[in-house]
Amino acid sequence: MATNLVRYELDGAPHWGVASASGIAPLDGAYPTTAALIERGEADWRRASARAPSVSFESAQILSPVTTP
Repeated sequence: MATNLVRYELDGAPHWGVASASGIAPLDGAYPTTAALIERGEADWRRASARAPSVSFESAQILSPVTTP
């Protein structure tokens, strides 16, 4: 099963989460780059994918997942 990761801005700060049809389940850790997320975030996104979303798409601004050129 695919996991849909999303980078978004909320309250002026970037965050990562797992997106579903009903919203975003935030990751617990801080990952400043996409590479950091890939290298250290798998357990975090697996946990988040099992939680109900707590962030609505309306309250978040979706950002590009590309953090470095």
